[in-house]
Amino acid sequence: MKLIDRSEEQDVLIQRVTGLPGKILIYHDLEHLSQIVLHYLAHKDCFGLESAAYFIDNPDFDHLLGIAGFSRNECCFESAEKLWMKPVFYQEKIGNSVFEQKVKNHLKSSIKRQNLDLNNADQIINLGREIGMVEPEYFFWDLKYGNQGLFVFEKKGMSEYSKKILKNAVRLLGFCSI
Repeated sequence: MKLIDRSEEQDVLIQRVTGLPGKILIYHDLEHLSQIVLHYLAHKDCFGLESAAYFIDNPDFDHLLGIAGFSRNECCFESAEKLWMKPVFYQEKIGNSVFEQKVKNHLKSSIKRQNLDLNNADQIINLGREIGMVEPEYFFWDLKYGNQGLFVFEKKGMSEYSKKILKNAVRLLGFCSI
């Protein structure tokens, strides 16, 4: 088998992402754990996103609900690992951010129920713009109970390698209570 030649930056990214399930297990009972996980993934020490938002689409109740939001401009901790040292302390600061509130106050009709082509949905791009993103991208994935996760994010110049890892990493948000 041929070994993949990765950069040191890619190795650090993989270490951070593969360490995340253990952190989720340790803090599984933390209220709003999804905020902490989202901020960890979006932080400059991990994927370095400009902004990110996590939504849950529930077709049974016909709603798309904002769960957590991250904006680099409002980031309140220096390193991604520091976030896990005092998650309750940072959780309160995160919860008070303007972008977080914009996302959490967002309630729309279910996208899944509308049978949109999720590979090219202008409605999702517009959702990203409504919350302040300029060039939003997104991932959709299945969650339990017939729900779907929606991750809308912005980062200029992200490599395809990093996008593939991010697409799998954000699925871990589905293991967090809401």
